[in-house]
This record gives sequence, structure tokens and C-alpha cells, in this order.
Amino acid sequence: MYCSKCGAKILEGARYCYECGAPCKPKTKASKEIKEPETAAAEQQESAPKKKRLLPALAIAGGVIIVLFAALLIIGSTQSLTSGYWYSEDNGTVLKFQKDDSVTSTSLMGTMTATYEYDHKSEQGKLNIDGNIVEIYVEKGTLYIAQNQDATAFEKAGGGFNTEKFLQKYLTGFWSCKEAAEVLELMDTGLIAVHNDTNETAGEYEYDVFSGTGTIFFAGKEYPFTAASNQLTIENVGVYEKEAEDFDYIAFVEKYKNQLLGTWYDSAGVAGTYAFAEDGTLVAVYLGTESSGTYTFNRETNTVTVMIDGLSNDMSLSGDTLTWKSWEFTREQVQQLTEENMYEAVQGQWFDSMGMAGTIEFFSDGTAEINSMGMSQLVQFSFDPRQNAGTIGSIEFYLTNEGIMFSNYDYAFIRDYVEQYVSAIAGTWYEVSDDPGILVLDYDFSATYELYGSIYTGEYNFDEALNLGTLILGDAYYQIELSGELLMLIDNEGGAYYFSREEGDFYYEDSDGGGGGM
Repeated sequence: MYCSKCGAKILEGARYCYECGAPCKPKTKASKEIKEPETAAAEQQESAPKKKRLLPALAIAGGVIIVLFAALLIIGSTQSLTSGYWYSEDNGTVLKFQKDDSVTSTSLMGTMTATYEYDHKSEQGKLNIDGNIVEIYVEKGTLYIAQNQDATAFEKAGGGFNTEKFLQKYLTGFWSCKEAAEVLELMDTGLIAVHNDTNETAGEYEYDVFSGTGTIFFAGKEYPFTAASNQLTIENVGVYEKEAEDFDYIAFVEKYKNQLLGTWYDSAGVAGTYAFAEDGTLVAVYLGTESSGTYTFNRETNTVTVMIDGLSNDMSLSGDTLTWKSWEFTREQVQQLTEENMYEAVQGQWFDSMGMAGTIEFFSDGTAEINSMGMSQLVQFSFDPRQNAGTIGSIEFYLTNEGIMFSNYDYAFIRDYVEQYVSAIAGTWYEVSDDPGILVLDYDFSATYELYGSIYTGEYNFDEALNLGTLILGDAYYQIELSGELLMLIDNEGGAYYFSREEGDFYYEDSDGGGGGM
């Protein structure tokens, strides 16, 4: 059924058009007017003197008023969806229902179109948004869109409503970015102010709410951007969050500004320097050598992740101190180690605190002299000042608060002088024989005998007052006698084995008068 005045589709049996409000008269066949008896009687009554009937007249008039009011309600509810604008202050969206059963939704993200169905009697309907069905209803003049157990309220806009002007207030104001420690202030005049920790600058912007896109013109460059009610995204720059009207941008910038930028010096003058740039790159200098890398800075936790040569290290920032492992860096300039003085921390002489293992002296050229049991040996060493660790041959050592600790020795070497024990027989002895072996008597009273690649271990003791002692190598037992420059070992059968600090051509004599190795 369609309205005869405006052509709008209306329900069967409707008395008024939902669009224009015109009364809908059912069509009847043309016929002559026949007066029924009741009508004739009524005409006779009209010729008689009329009496006043106020109450019935009011009742009739009241009925007409009620019908007209109901029609107006129907017309009002119909026009409330099919004409004009509806707006939501909650999410910054404007709806416009069209006569062709379509509805447009415009926000800062742009304009989209959906279809709708609506029952004016129940004041309920549905939106079809790309196949997603959403319930709608009108209650006390407010339109509600229900979705996910929540309802968004839309109010009817008055005459002269302007969509762009309404949405402009959702674009203007403060937008903050923690990662950049920066605040954008968009004004309704098309100007934009940039607040950060380096300077205060200004530019211009334009935004089309119907396409949901805009451009910022700043320092001779153009930056495309998009926006939503609570988020603004600038291409290749970052994401900014919407802030309240009374937002304190000065305090925000101070809180989130990149306090890492610039050069940091190890306060001990050992671990070098780190120079952090605004573009996320850094330069590290250690022992005079530069290395480039990148970094990320989490302003929420004040933690820094440094990446150099594929290796990652974590730092933490607290006030004016940057910490990496046990090293603390400061902005105050501190002279750092170079290759020429990299061994400064260990350079010099160190004494075994127990007075047994002797002394070690480290030199600036990377060599060290070991003096133990009256013997001296010059060796190469390595040392990393940042790790406080190094090696002598295959033996690792560490610089600690107690001194230098070796991985194969339980006691520390210290700088304070400690007199070292020198045994008369400790050290290396060469067997005087056609089959010479090598005997090593260590300061800890352990013994090692090597002959043609075979190694025998044991222990010894020695009385320096008597120049006598004993030696056990495996299951063999020997008496030790020191005579001048020779060390003599006597086995259970009376065989004597002679050893010298230097290799020689001497022979030992056993009980049979023969000679040979032990």
C-alpha cells in the first residue's frame, strides 16, 4: 500500500502516511446516495428545535484530538529515522537515515553506509552493516544502537546541524605520544602546535571527516594522518592518544622525554662511553675503539636494550645514572682506559696470600712473570677490564675485591707483600740417565714423574734441616736425600736415582751395578 500524496510505502490498514501525515482513505465504488431510515429520522430531528449537548460534542472533539495526536506521534517517530541527523557525544558519530532504507555513519574515521529496517509501532529495528546485524530502538526520543550488551545513545539534531563542525571538536585538542615524548595540539583554526623536549614549533593541518584522512604541514614536509575518537596515527611517525582539555603537556614531556640522549661515561673510567642519538642509533667507545649499534628505550620502565655486533645488552636508567652490570655511567666526563693502559687494573706485582705459590707480576705489554719455588717464567696474558677477567695460558683468573683469584687455586693473590715459602727441593728436576725422566716437586707437596710420555703422580715430604724426605709415586716408595746440587732417590732395593736442576750425563748405580730410568 502506498500513500496517494507522497508515494511512500505504508502498512495495509494505516490511516495516516508515516512520511507526510496525509490521511489514507480506502477506495470505494461510486454509488448514489441512499438515505437509510436512521438517516431520515436524523434529518427530521434536525428540523425540530435543537437542545444543547455539550458533553457528547466534547467527547467527539476529544476523539478527533486523540486520533490527530496519535498520527503526529506516528509521523514524528517515522520522520525521526528518515529525516535529519542523529549524533552521539559518546563516540563522536553522526547518523543520517535515508528514505531508501539506507543510513550513513560519519566519524573521524570517515563515512560508511549500511541498510536498516524499522517498525514504527514497536519503535524497534535492525541495522545491517556488511552482514553484521545490530539492534536499534527509540526510547523517549533517544535512539539506541545495541551491540555486545552495550547501547550507544544518539540524540536528534536540530535544524542547521553541521557534521563537520560537530566532529571537529573530537579532532581538536591535545594528542600525546609517550614513545616520542611529544604532544600535538590541534586547533579549530587549522593550526597545530608541537610540544616536545627540544623546542616548541607550529604548523598547519587539514582533515576530511568524510574520507577519514588528513595532512599535517610541518617544516616544509607533509605528513598524512588518520584519526579516531581517541587515537591519531601519523604515517611513518607514530600513534598519538587523545587527552583531556586540561591536559598538562609540560609535565607529560618532562616525564617521558628521552633522558638517554647524549654521551655517558663509565664513572670508573674502565668500561668506556656510550653516545645515544635521537634516531635510535648509538656509538660505543671501548679502549679507544668505536663500535656502532642501535638501541630501544622503554620510558615506562626506564630500561635500555643495546644491540652491537649482534650482541644484546640490557641497561637501566635511574636519575642521572645509567647502569650496565656492575658499571655505572654518568654524564660527567671521565677519562677512560685506552689500549696503552688497558692493563692498569692488574699491572704490578701480586703475592700469594698464603705465602706458598709465589708471586706474579703483570706488565703493560701483556706479559707476566711468574716466580714460584725459586723458579721464574715469563708468559703472555690477556685481560678484559670490563669483565675483570683474563687468562694466563689456559688458566683463567678474575680480579675481585679480595684480589686476583685463579680458577685452579683457592687463595687470592694480593698487592700487599707476603713472604713466600721457598722449598730447597721444590721445582723441576731432570734425571741423570740414558733414559732421563722429569720429576716435578710442587709447592703443595704433590709430585709428578714423566718418562717417555707416561706420567706418574704422588706426593712427598722433606725435612730441610736433615735434607731428608720421602716420595711416593703410585705404589713405589723412595727415600729422598739432597746432596749439594743433586737430588737422590733410593728405592726399596737400594737402587739410587740421581736428579739435577740441569740435564747431565751421570749414571746411577743400583745393587746389580746397572743403570737406567726409575
